[in-house]
Amino acid sequence: MILILTIAGIIQGALNKRMSWEELKLFRTSWKSSDLNFKQLQTKSSREIATEYNALNSNWKTNISTKTNCDIAMLLENKSKNRYADIIPYDYNRVILKQRSNNYINASFIKYDKNIREYIACQAPMKNTCTDMWQMVLEQDVVSIVMLCETSETNKAKCEKYFPNDEEISIQFGDIKVAEIIMNDYKMNSFTMKNLTVHKGNLKKSIRHFQYHGWPDFGIPKDPSTLMKFCEVVQSKSPEGLIVVHCSAGVGRTGTYITCDIFMQLIQKNIKPLSVYRTVQKLRGQRKNMVQTQDQYEFIYTYLAYLLKQKKSQGVSTVMQIGNAVLQVILSNLPNLDFNPVNLLNIPLQWVNIC
Repeated sequence: MILILTIAGIIQGALNKRMSWEELKLFRTSWKSSDLNFKQLQTKSSREIATEYNALNSNWKTNISTKTNCDIAMLLENKSKNRYADIIPYDYNRVILKQRSNNYINASFIKYDKNIREYIACQAPMKNTCTDMWQMVLEQDVVSIVMLCETSETNKAKCEKYFPNDEEISIQFGDIKVAEIIMNDYKMNSFTMKNLTVHKGNLKKSIRHFQYHGWPDFGIPKDPSTLMKFCEVVQSKSPEGLIVVHCSAGVGRTGTYITCDIFMQLIQKNIKPLSVYRTVQKLRGQRKNMVQTQDQYEFIYTYLAYLLKQKKSQGVSTVMQIGNAVLQVILSNLPNLDFNPVNLLNIPLQWVNIC
């Protein structure tokens, strides 16, 4: 039944946008083969990906349900807490602040499945929501924050400064103090990591803050390798718990990062199938406009191809390492033979059995 409704929505959306039957056929082929391996990724054309992305947008707009109501975010008392009027959380999975007079924050719980880490996707803090951001961190099982924007980009404010900079020991937001633990920050050209403590009364919590640099608004990272390294560091330095992810609006770069991070975990755990379309569709069911541009959608394909290529090359490297280790064991048990490949033909059977 769900599949029938999905296909019906795709066709209706396509007709509304005057998508040609040729494009519909192209999407049908692309969508059916969207459980991808490396070879399929290499042959997937830009036109197929673009058609897939357009169909994703059309399908979503024609399948709006009561589940995607945003009534709480649109209340008069909450409008000033939204950075952008059209980027707001759904009611059903919004984060609810437990110890504030107003329990609203522009943040959404994001779940993929039981095998994959859960996230909170949110907008960047504003001057009047920094306290709410840290209250959320204290109340929820948050272990790390991933920041994908700068405080200012192209002379436009994108994020209020909500953590101490290098010259500050701590920063205060109402009854919450945020301090940096003096340690060697993890710094690379593309990202930095800070260790922070959050204090409120007798409550104290330590978290890690990761900031990725050089990812423009509505744009994509320059290189999938730097984002892969960033994802690896975040995962390795974050114990079990929620990861808060934000850019400015909390949908474009945020949705792209979460999708890429999910694929990294799926590949590490050898979980299949891999489908960009279905994954983004699932995220959009939890926060609107996740993966905001066609460029970002195409980048996910580039990133996924890079991950699979890395896995393939690591597999070959592992086989070679095992082969070399086996050869070393054999050679170490041949003290009376000159090192000559021809002599390996005369190895006694019991020596071979050592391996």
